[in-house]
Amino acid sequence: MNLLDNLVVRDQEGFNYSYKIRKPIGVLDHIIVWCKSELVDDWRWQLTDMSLIAGFEYIFYFNSDRDCLSFIMKWS
Repeated sequence: MNLLDNLVVRDQEGFNYSYKIRKPIGVLDHIIVWCKSELVDDWRWQLTDMSLIAGFEYIFYFNSDRDCLSFIMKWS
């Protein structure tokens, strides 16, 4: 598994929904595994800020409201 498979550096254009999260280092791999197994439509993620103290900030993009809501309920 390559964590960069779903990394896309672009804005929200092309996706219907987005959600920003901040997580500590080492959590992204768990999130990506969950997304690959639970989400049904296209999705991508982008690293937007890195801070060892505050955590890493990511924006996840989704085409499905179901996927976005599932993600929010699991990872917010």
